[in-house]
Amino acid sequence: NASVTNGVGNTGSGSRDIVIDANLPGLRVDTVAGDDVVNSIEHGQALVITGSSSGLAAGAALTVVINNVTYGATVLADGTWSLGVPAADVGNWPAGTVNITVSGATSAGNPVTITHPVTVDLAAVAISINTVSGDDVINAAEKGADLTLSGSTSGVEPGQTVTVIFGGKTYTATVAGDGSWTTSIPAADLAALRDGDATVQASVSTINGNTASATHAYSVDATAPTLTINTIATDDILNAAEVGNPLTISGSSTAEAGQTVTVTLNGVTYSGTVQADGSWSVSVPTADLSNLTASQYTVSASVSDKAGNPASATHGLAVDLTVPVLTINTVSGDDIINAAEHGQALVISGSSTGGEAGD
Repeated sequence: NASVTNGVGNTGSGSRDIVIDANLPGLRVDTVAGDDVVNSIEHGQALVITGSSSGLAAGAALTVVINNVTYGATVLADGTWSLGVPAADVGNWPAGTVNITVSGATSAGNPVTITHPVTVDLAAVAISINTVSGDDVINAAEKGADLTLSGSTSGVEPGQTVTVIFGGKTYTATVAGDGSWTTSIPAADLAALRDGDATVQASVSTINGNTASATHAYSVDATAPTLTINTIATDDILNAAEVGNPLTISGSSTAEAGQTVTVTLNGVTYSGTVQADGSWSVSVPTADLSNLTASQYTVSASVSDKAGNPASATHGLAVDLTVPVLTINTVSGDDIINAAEHGQALVISGSSTGGEAGD
């Protein structure tokens, strides 16, 4: 109804019947990829876009446009609709915002359109693991203390969780502001590690779900090498004659070839090298031997394997510089053998000093 009054007070009115369609149609797009963010992994996968409608008849056709590609969908009896976007098409979505535009019409001719934005996050994500225990080898001493594992990330927000798998157990770390991360492995867990090669794994995800992982090889060598010292100078005794010549001290070890054996005698240190067959030797010059006095000495040797596990050995050495004195008593009473004595057994005798009984 409408009415109007002119300046002199005359009023006129009119009316017209109209039809009102109160069931205005509507469209909705459900959350895409779980969070309306397509990350670098989802970017290479097919996606299903779903939604709902109200006021549209079952069977109504919908047009969906994504990244300038047009797809068709149909409204089902319950008002829902869906369509599949091939992986190849999703892979063409550019980083940033991609709009999903859905449009349709009712039998009454009312057009409906909705636009749903989706974020495409293709940021590169990476994670690395630093050298384990300084040299990627855990020795016996290191196995007895807490171990710190660390690494770095890029493209990952601070506060994100890093998951670390070490020795069959899972540990967590938090990404710091500079992208680094650290976690501690208790000594109690290290105690269960067996000698041999192994790997540590680390993985991380961004807020938008982009993931990265890395592995790093290390080994456990908690077994100390063996070390022995051979008999010195054939009888572990240096006599006056042997002191006048260079002395070789030798032995064997299960340390790797090339490892250094340190030998100490009388406060002087000498170095040898483990050979491929496990043997080692050092030479003590006569100048050093001349400083030895008649006494008992201890030869000490030490070595470490490549993992840093130490071994040591000691060996006793005697120095006897006393030259024995030998005398011969008068033979046959006058040092003359006459005709009668010439036919008899003869006893020759004497004495010595500096020797030992039985020499």
